[in-house]
Amino acid sequence: MNRRRFIGLLGAWLAVLLPASARAAATGAQLNEILREGIRRQRVIRLSYRGFTRLVEPHALGMTAGGHRALLAWQIEGGSKSDPPTGWRTFFVDELRSATLTVRGFTPRPGYRADRSGLRAIEIEVDRSAHSAAQDDD
Repeated sequence: MNRRRFIGLLGAWLAVLLPASARAAATGAQLNEILREGIRRQRVIRLSYRGFTRLVEPHALGMTAGGHRALLAWQIEGGSKSDPPTGWRTFFVDELRSATLTVRGFTPRPGYRADRSGLRAIEIEVDRSAHSAAQDDD
């Protein structure tokens, strides 16, 4: 048996042997890192949420008053059950099915204010100081 086949079989066995909660935790950790990286680097994220693919500008990650981890983001493209499809959205992290960091950057939205975000405990949010300094130079 060659090395590649062995590693493939090992991965398949681990997927069967590990409880579903352990597999979900690994995915959750990866999603969390993608969300944090998108906020830190001000990069658009493609995510799958409630059956729709969306492109969002992530602004803050934290906890809602109801105790749910959530992402506050400006949706720029994609499907949504509500209209219009663009605008501020709060995404419950445990309902995200996938997230991918894109190469597309963004500038924090002028209307973003942490105190009006609906998040009670913010873990990380966009750094608006670079944008503010650039506007001051104009």
